[in-house]
Amino acid sequence: MKKIIIFGASGSVGRSAIELVRANPEQFKIVGASAGRRFKNLEKTATELNIEHLLDTRGQMTPQAITGFIQQCKPNIILNAVSGFAGLRFTLATLESNFPLALANKESLVAAGDFVMALSKERKSPIIPVDSEHSAIWQCLINDNTEIKPFNKIYLTCSGGPFFGKTDLSTVTPNQALEHPNWDMGEGITIDSATLANKCLEFFEAMHLFGATKDQVEIVIHPQSMVHSMVQFDDSSIIAQLSPPSMQLPIAYALNFPERSDCGLPSPDFRALDLSFRAPDKNTFRTLQVLEHCAAHMQNMPTVFNAVNEDARNAFIVGKISFVRIFEILEAVTTQIRIMPLESLEHIYEVDKNARAMAQALINKS
Repeated sequence: MKKIIIFGASGSVGRSAIELVRANPEQFKIVGASAGRRFKNLEKTATELNIEHLLDTRGQMTPQAITGFIQQCKPNIILNAVSGFAGLRFTLATLESNFPLALANKESLVAAGDFVMALSKERKSPIIPVDSEHSAIWQCLINDNTEIKPFNKIYLTCSGGPFFGKTDLSTVTPNQALEHPNWDMGEGITIDSATLANKCLEFFEAMHLFGATKDQVEIVIHPQSMVHSMVQFDDSSIIAQLSPPSMQLPIAYALNFPERSDCGLPSPDFRALDLSFRAPDKNTFRTLQVLEHCAAHMQNMPTVFNAVNEDARNAFIVGKISFVRIFEILEAVTTQIRIMPLESLEHIYEVDKNARAMAQALINKS
């Protein structure tokens, strides 16, 4: 039985993980969990599933507090399902504590990828991706072994979100943007999927996880969300991973790695599949143009992209700015801010803070 800590247990990925554990009590045991503003909901779940250790993250979380919590729980593996840049501290604490990390918090790698990957290697703490796309790539490259096979190209699939095929997004409302056609996710990631910012974050994540260059990653629109990503090798053969759009499969795969076990999840009906692939519309979804600029320079630019996107997206959710204003604010900050190398973790937090200040100034002007 795998003993698990779930950081961010009240979010969409955390709840999916809890449902997986609830359905498979002979395979998994949650020994610790954290939550922020929905902590009272977690307390009810803890009573039901007999989770002994809980961490309330509504206050300021120090690295020492997180590390102490991990040591108290004595897990086999830790799932970081915290949303946004706030998840970085949980990633760092897990790796510092020498535990395997099932990583659903892509922002850790976007904002601090070089530092996170170096720490993983130094501490010999493996990072197993939980994002469905990166889990798919991992499965194509690792194939239940421990070393990444050489590859030629990664095809990062994207549903296209609720506005696939549309060219005028000027009147989009938050409620419309939250109507994702395939996935049931939290507010932030659903809006990011509508702007395709989520795919930009995943682009940076793939570069760090798999040592890919920007030219080795290509975003492909796949409206059915059945092919979660593909990898092409030197002989031109392509391996793809298929499954229904559910986070429970990549969660189960990460928690069980390197083994696979039957967790009662559904299989696709190939007789009913009609799969299609398209090029993304970079003129409408201008986040992809910002991605090209940031990926060409890297250094502090992914950190800036993530910070600005988080603040602009949240401002849209509460009605402060329009949908297309998200694109404009991303373009403005990423072209105005100075490109520089990231010198330390402290510097990353400083870059994040400065980028948010620039974004907030533009939000307030709106």
